Amino acid sequence: MSVMRALAVDTSSGASGGSVPKTIDPGNIPTVSGGDLVQDVLNIVYFIVGIVAVGMIIYAGIQYLTANGEPGKAKKAMDTIIFSVVGLVVVIAAFAITNFVINQLG
Repeated sequence: MSVMRALAVDTSSGASGGSVPKTIDPGNIPTVSGGDLVQDVLNIVYFIVGIVAVGMIIYAGIQYLTANGEPGKAKKAMDTIIFSVVGLVVVIAAFAITNFVINQLG
């Protein structure tokens, strides 16, 4: 007898008035496959990283606008924009690759 069935008992009173254990149908328990779980977790991670990358692009854009022609500040802001865009492209590529692989395996 599995642990799930041993724990899933209902001790409501039966027709005879005594306590009669009834097993609850385990068919109603939702199941998640490993591939779906991995895909969901990765999608959350990709979403968070994408939000951070867009936030960094906005932040660097503001830094660039407020550089007032200073070459050092403008270069630093442009480097941040370039690195953020590259990071965003890497995240999009990772999203596409992992979703393709998980869908092929599952």
